[in-house]
Amino acid sequence: MSQHFDVAVVGTQLSGIIAAALLAKRGRRVLLVDHGEQTNAYRRNGFRLPLVPTLVPNLDDSPPAKLVHQELALGPHLRAKLETPATSFQAVMPGHRIDVRATPEAWLGELKLEFPDLVDQVREFFTRLVEIDGEINAFLARQPKLLSTGFFEGFKVRRELSEMEHLDVPFEEHPIFQSIPTDHPIRDLLLGPLSFFGNLSAQSPSAFHAIRLIARYYRGTVSFTDRLFDMADIFVKAADEAGVNVRRGALVKLINTNGAKLHEIELADGRHSYTADFFIDNATSPFEELLPQGKSQAKLAAERSVLRPVGSLMVLNILAKREVVPNGMAESVFLLNGRQRQRGAEPADPPLFLRRYPAQRVDSQLNRRVDDDAHVVFSVACPVRTSEVARSPARFQALRAQMASRVARLVPFLNDFIVDQSMASDTAGWDADTDMTRTIDPWALHPIYEPAERPVLGIAIKREKGYFKNLVRCGRDVIPGLGLEGEYVAALAAVDEVTERAGSSWKTR
Repeated sequence: MSQHFDVAVVGTQLSGIIAAALLAKRGRRVLLVDHGEQTNAYRRNGFRLPLVPTLVPNLDDSPPAKLVHQELALGPHLRAKLETPATSFQAVMPGHRIDVRATPEAWLGELKLEFPDLVDQVREFFTRLVEIDGEINAFLARQPKLLSTGFFEGFKVRRELSEMEHLDVPFEEHPIFQSIPTDHPIRDLLLGPLSFFGNLSAQSPSAFHAIRLIARYYRGTVSFTDRLFDMADIFVKAADEAGVNVRRGALVKLINTNGAKLHEIELADGRHSYTADFFIDNATSPFEELLPQGKSQAKLAAERSVLRPVGSLMVLNILAKREVVPNGMAESVFLLNGRQRQRGAEPADPPLFLRRYPAQRVDSQLNRRVDDDAHVVFSVACPVRTSEVARSPARFQALRAQMASRVARLVPFLNDFIVDQSMASDTAGWDADTDMTRTIDPWALHPIYEPAERPVLGIAIKREKGYFKNLVRCGRDVIPGLGLEGEYVAALAAVDEVTERAGSSWKTR
C-alpha cells in the first residue's frame, strides 16, 4: 500500500515537527515518520525518567518563535501548558548560592550580598546585554537567510550578515565581557547556558552566540505544568491538528531514489510505503544510512562525516524519596561546586546542570502516567566529549561517581534516601516499551558540534551541497548556536527552501 505526499519528514527533532506543521497549515500534504525517535523519557522499574534534563527559555519576544506560534495559533495551548517560575534557576558555587530571577534587578540584590565587589560590573553587563539582544531581535525579525542556496543568493546573504559582523568575533574580545574578571565564578555562571542549552562547543563561542543564549535564559524561563512534557509534544499535537499524517513508532527501512531525487520510503513493517515530492531529513541517526549505496549517497555520507558531533550530555538520574529535598532548592540548579583548577593530570571539574522532576509511574494496564508523590527525580547533566567516555569505561565511571558526589553535597543525607540510580545512556537498563518501537540513541539527543569551518556568525553551520535535488536538512546541526530558538529558525528556513524548490508546481494546485 502506497500513499503520495508533497513532503515527507523523517525524524522528530523539534525543527522538523515545526516544519511539518507549518507546511500542512499552508495547504501541503505532509507525512511525518518519527523513525522511533519521538520520546523525551525512558522507563525503568515502572518510573518515567528524563533522557535529558531541560530548561526552556521564555521566547515571548523571539521573532522566529512568535512567527511560528502565531501561524499555528499556539497561544492558548502554550498558556495552558506553561508557567513562569519565580526563580529561573539557582547557581551553587563554593561558599555561594545565587537565585537567578527573571530580571537582573530581581537578583542583583542577592548578588550584592554574595559578591558586593562585582555588582556594578554585572549591572553594566546586563544593561549592554539587553541593548545588544535588542539588535539581534531586530536582525532576526527581518528573517534573514543565514545560509545561501546558490552563488548569486550568496551576495545578498553576505550583505544581510554584514550588519552583525561586529558580533562575529570571539566573545572574549567583545567589550561586554571584558568587565567580568576571567577567573571569577560569576563568569562561569553567566556562560552556563552555553554548555547545556546550545549545540556548539562552549570553548570559544562568538559574541553573537554567547550574548543571545545568555540573554534568552537570564530574561526568564518557563516550565511545563506537566514537568515531563516538552515542546515536541505541543508541536506534534499542532501538526496533527494541521492535517499532518503522523506515524509514531514507524521505522524506516529504506528510502529509494529515482536518479538524483529521493522517491519512496519503505517502512520496516513491510506493509507500508510512501512517495513524496520532497523530503526533509530531521533524523538524529545518520539519514544517509537509510539510502541505497551509490555515488550521491557516498558523497553525502562523506560530507556529513565532517559534521559528526564531538560531544553530548552525560545524564545521571537519581530516584529518591521526596522528603530529602532541601528547603529553598529550586527546580533547576547549575552546579559550579567542583574543583575549579586542574590538579596534575586531572582536569578541572566540569559544570553540572540539575533539574528536579516530580516522579511519575507508568500504569501499564491503564496505559497512562500516574504521579508518585512519595518520590522525586534528580536529573543531572554533564557536558562530555563522547570519544573520551566511549574509549574509557574508567573515565565514564569516574564522571558518574563525581556527578553523584556533587549532588550529594547539594542535598544533605541524599545517599540515605536514594531508591535507584541510572544512566540515561544505559539502554539495557530500560523497561521494555510495549506500545512503541524505539531506535533513539540517548547520546544523539543533545549533540555538541565543533565544525571544521567557523560557523556563520558563530551560530550557523554552512549548508551542505545538494547531492539530492529534493532533500532538505532540518535539525539541531543547522543553527546549533541558538539552541531551542535555532530550531525555530531552522524550521522556517526548511519550509522556505522546500517552497522555493517546488516553485510554480505547488501554486497550480
